[in-house]
Amino acid sequence: MAQHDARDFAAAFVVGAALGAAAALLLRPEPPSRAQRILRDLDPYRKRIGKRVRRMSRGLVSRRGLKDDLLALGRDLLQDLRAEANQIVADARAEISRAVEEELERTRRQRGRVRA
Repeated sequence: MAQHDARDFAAAFVVGAALGAAAALLLRPEPPSRAQRILRDLDPYRKRIGKRVRRMSRGLVSRRGLKDDLLALGRDLLQDLRAEANQIVADARAEISRAVEEELERTRRQRGRVRA
């Protein structure tokens, strides 16, 4: 009888652990999508540009060189966007390169096992 109770306890423990692990996996949050990551990375630039626009708009009221100020603002904005785009491309290239290297290494290991 004691063995039967021990088996029931062990079976209940295993089932509970499996259900708990499944629940933990199902309830974990989804990783952010590529678009969400890019928007999150661009958020500081958006805030910085907003500050520049507000600062420039305050100064534009009292200035005559409206055209020059707007051109300078546009150049700054374009420069920031180019820098961010270059960083995103560089990060993507590095990530792709890393993934390719990992896959090559995994393939080499598998080929070595097959030959042995």
